[in-house]
Amino acid sequence: MGKRVVVRRAWRPGPLFAGHAIRADFVDNWATKLLPGDSLSAEVWANAVFTVKFWPVLLLMKLRNLLVRALAWTGRAPAVTDLSDGLRPFTMLAGSDNEVILGESDSHLDFRVDLRVHTHFVSVATIVRIHNWLGRAYWAMVRPFHPVLVRAMLRRTPSQKTP
Repeated sequence: MGKRVVVRRAWRPGPLFAGHAIRADFVDNWATKLLPGDSLSAEVWANAVFTVKFWPVLLLMKLRNLLVRALAWTGRAPAVTDLSDGLRPFTMLAGSDNEVILGESDSHLDFRVDLRVHTHFVSVATIVRIHNWLGRAYWAMVRPFHPVLVRAMLRRTPSQKTP
């Protein structure tokens, strides 16, 4: 399996994002070119990118779960009990043929993921709104790993052939 090249791109909200918009304290957007025959379905891509079976991501999510439980945060930590299980951690808020909005809202922060399939590439934008000191503390711990993980997840996504 060849690895995809992942680059940072400027983000502009897609049509679905307006209904799920949050004020942004942090935004990043990563993209990779579509390979010949790749699916143009945003849902196919969301399933491939966010159904994680990549052990560093799973390990970091397990550590995140322990932190959330230890601090008694109210957020819904994805249940990762076995590193071979895989992980689909985010709720799908809206979807169309070429765009999917995923996210969660909590007392300490809200986040959205805007995954879009464009003509020649697919992009994954992360938008975070921080509410309080717990959100700032959590994001301070997560932020250094976030771009590395998003790039790794996109880079490791196999070709998504149109059904």
